[in-house]
Amino acid sequence: MISYHLEVEPPSAKVTHKKEVRIRTKSSVADITCEAILVFVMRLCYATDMKTHAWNNEQVASAATPNYSKEYVVKPNVLKFLGPVHGKKVLELGCGNGYWLRLLTDKGADCFGVDRAETQLAVARQKNSKKNPITYTSGDISTTSPYADQSFDIVLLLYVLLEVDRLTKVKKIFKEATRLLKPGGVLIVADMNPYAPAIAKYKQDSHIIVADTFEYADSGATFEVVSRRIDGKETRYTDHHWTLEDILQSICDAGLKITAYKECRPTEAVAKKHPYLAQYVRGLGRLLVKATK
Repeated sequence: MISYHLEVEPPSAKVTHKKEVRIRTKSSVADITCEAILVFVMRLCYATDMKTHAWNNEQVASAATPNYSKEYVVKPNVLKFLGPVHGKKVLELGCGNGYWLRLLTDKGADCFGVDRAETQLAVARQKNSKKNPITYTSGDISTTSPYADQSFDIVLLLYVLLEVDRLTKVKKIFKEATRLLKPGGVLIVADMNPYAPAIAKYKQDSHIIVADTFEYADSGATFEVVSRRIDGKETRYTDHHWTLEDILQSICDAGLKITAYKECRPTEAVAKKHPYLAQYVRGLGRLLVKATK
């Protein structure tokens, strides 16, 4: 039996998709590109470092810098879906550090946010503008919020479903959004493409790691994500998988009408400016849904 030493070159580099891996034996060194080995290396490197969305101080500090997709792909599409927001009353369920609400406040919206993570809310409040302050409230977004029925023109649910561990809670969140929306109000949902974990399993994607037994229909199953931030560093999480049916049917069951659906991909121009995104120009797009009450 031959024992192998796996070494990523350069040694200090993070493992990325199709990175060159060197397999060292006693007699020779062979350079190969092997996606299966990359994923094996990823598991060894990250197995003890993966975190759920507990939002400890390390995660909060890391999330303060957005990833490439959020900043250059999802953000322009969300703003386009929303259109003019001046004078609109906006609530974000699962607002985190307030990234999206600050954008909309700058555009003249009256913004409110609810989140259960006090560490995230502390950052949000610290970044709050004295001129146009955002109202932040601590709470579980799957239960009744402190706001009255039909209070908001817009409700946002952006990259939150990945943190929800039960389908019953997913459905409760959408029902709460419906309760809070005014007649004719708009819900915007953005999330990872539900097919991404299943495809990653067969492509051996080093940025999404699923169990060998994972299948697309395994609603609620966990998988590991390595998110590349715009500062070049990485944020790593354990997320929950929901099928497209889980999401869209939950929206319909809550009494909302889906009026637009898009898979957001970087444009050629954006990918040229930010080469990391080039791999996604023709790949799966980020999920974006618009629904009305």
